[in-house]
Amino acid sequence: MKHPKTAQQVKTLFSRVAKRYDFLNHLLSGGVDYYWRGFLTQRVKEQFPRDLLDLATGSGDLLISLRKRKAYQGIGVGGDFCFPMLTVAQQKGVRELSTADAMHLPFHDHSFDAVTISFGYRNVVDRPMALKEILRVLRPGGFLYLLEFSHPVVWWKKIYWKYLVEILPVMAQLWGAEVSDYDYLAETIRRFPNQKQLVQELKQSGFDAICYWNLTGGIVALHMAHKGST
Repeated sequence: MKHPKTAQQVKTLFSRVAKRYDFLNHLLSGGVDYYWRGFLTQRVKEQFPRDLLDLATGSGDLLISLRKRKAYQGIGVGGDFCFPMLTVAQQKGVRELSTADAMHLPFHDHSFDAVTISFGYRNVVDRPMALKEILRVLRPGGFLYLLEFSHPVVWWKKIYWKYLVEILPVMAQLWGAEVSDYDYLAETIRRFPNQKQLVQELKQSGFDAICYWNLTGGIVALHMAHKGST
């Protein structure tokens, strides 16, 4: 399918895949998604924020990881605009949940010391607006942790794109998913900024002290960005 142009189309897609979302994520990543979330969790724990928002929380796996490893001190809230995904998170024991659109967050200014978002940012229709909202709800000195599919290093790129475009949709279909959903996955990754371009996007939105780590040869990257005191 073509890249969805509206938030409603994105919401419909994730509502459709909610019940099999976790299973397919673990299967199609070969379980490496556990490592990616674990790496993010450790970076958050190093800062040990008080209150945390996990945006685009989906089925809650990252928030569960953060909670189990005691990566934050106070409240951890999961926000997502797709209610069926929040239902899955609730069934897994996540209680602090909010139906939250990244472009219009239902939280007061300076509500959180950290915002995490894993594998959801590239689906946001208006990314600059979402970053503006994240900055608004972050307290001065807080951090954004953005884990997302990215652009692999040269030696890994050809193999990875072949898997993503030719193999992954077929595997997903064998397990009951719609091929179009995974065509969409490949398309959003292709369109998404590379690691250095994302640094510039974060800078332009007002973040500073931005750094990133490439994981699994750059298939995934974690960007950490700081909100200054002014």
